[in-house]
Amino acid sequence: MGAGGLNYLIDIICSKENIPCFKGEIPEVAYPRMTDSSGVTALKTSISHRCYGLVKVSYGLFAVLFIYCFSDPSWFDLPISVIGLPIILLFLVLAHFILLFLESPRGVRLFSPLFKGAPPVFYRRWMEIYANDTENDTTAAVAYGLKRVRLDLVDSLELTLWGSLLLKSVSIQGRSSEAEAARVGTYQSQILARFPLGAASQADQRTLVEVLKKLKPDLVVNQRLQKRLDSKIVRGEEMVKTLGAAFLFYVLIDLGFATSSFLEMQKHYFLSQSLLRTEEVLPEVKGDKARRKRAEQEFARAEEMREGRLPISLVQRALFDHGSAACGVWQARGEALFYLGTKNEAIKSLEKAHELYPRSLKLMIELARWKLETGDIDGCRSVLTRALKDHEEDLLPCLYMIAADKKDSHQSAATIRKRCKEYLNGFDENVFGSEPWWPPGGNRFMSERYYRDDLLFLSRVLLDMDLD
Repeated sequence: MGAGGLNYLIDIICSKENIPCFKGEIPEVAYPRMTDSSGVTALKTSISHRCYGLVKVSYGLFAVLFIYCFSDPSWFDLPISVIGLPIILLFLVLAHFILLFLESPRGVRLFSPLFKGAPPVFYRRWMEIYANDTENDTTAAVAYGLKRVRLDLVDSLELTLWGSLLLKSVSIQGRSSEAEAARVGTYQSQILARFPLGAASQADQRTLVEVLKKLKPDLVVNQRLQKRLDSKIVRGEEMVKTLGAAFLFYVLIDLGFATSSFLEMQKHYFLSQSLLRTEEVLPEVKGDKARRKRAEQEFARAEEMREGRLPISLVQRALFDHGSAACGVWQARGEALFYLGTKNEAIKSLEKAHELYPRSLKLMIELARWKLETGDIDGCRSVLTRALKDHEEDLLPCLYMIAADKKDSHQSAATIRKRCKEYLNGFDENVFGSEPWWPPGGNRFMSERYYRDDLLFLSRVLLDMDLD
């Protein structure tokens, strides 16, 4: 087929589908501007903007699921590590329909008390321009959501620092009298419409400005917007933005895989210690021997998941190697080992957790308690000394230090009493102050957080009472 025949075929297709024809070169915009015979120009958002919106909503949906799974164990019967990826794909579909609803007339009406008729999101549609090519056309308007703005009233365009395009008007105020102008001066222009400029391609941004300049040749464009419009349209710029969105999509997939594996691994560590501590967890497993065997199996599964990580997973590296999430992994591993009877290995695991989160008082106290129970009094005191320094307004490290002194046969009652007096003096300086306080009953107090293990241990060591 020759060039003439090809152009004839393009003309037929474009006339049937109502699409402007582009012959000889590829258009600059990601989506063609749809203009019908009545002069309606539909400006759509770019592909990259749609992808970013889709991924952001999917992140929010997955965050809700993660918080639910982390706070409630009702999902334990599900192999969540297997269904993590399908869940992400499902969330992408849900996010698409959520965004479609939010920019639909029903969605806009639902949220109109908050957004005053503007769409909550600009997903596929940016705006529709109703205009002919005549100057001073009073029927020309721009429509978005449930709003319609006459373009002949727009006197200036302004691009804000946050990337919003403002359509502003002075004409809408009407003509003021000379006396009013002398008394008040120039009134501030009013904002008629607000759009996210980055949602559309640069070519569509120019289209909007060109239409407005045809209607209002004296249209004022602020310097920031003019500089953006004058910048050269780089071929492939939209592709680069889309690749950025594709990378976020990859991170979302990685997040679904990594966090589902993280939750599954934490579940196995939790079941490993729970099987040895209470019969309420997996009551169908009967007998101490069977429950211990199942606990060892659960721990082995968790260890297999911890060691079998994907090298290309960025999220797994963040979850398992850094910050509070990695600290939680090593703490759960240590607690499972402790109740399995491997206490020295459990202490090493908890020390690793303490290295990742060194200021956690709970980790310090738990580590000191384990060291004290295994007879490592010096190691216990070393941890508690750091706790007393970092948390000088907390009583719990002092009580554990007294427990360590009491365990130490070389410490006399007078020495323990002297230490208690030092602790009280420190609290008088840092917490209580000089009493009594005005008004009567306004004494300062100490807020403490005690876990059940703390109460059981301190009752046994300090009060010689076994409450468990």
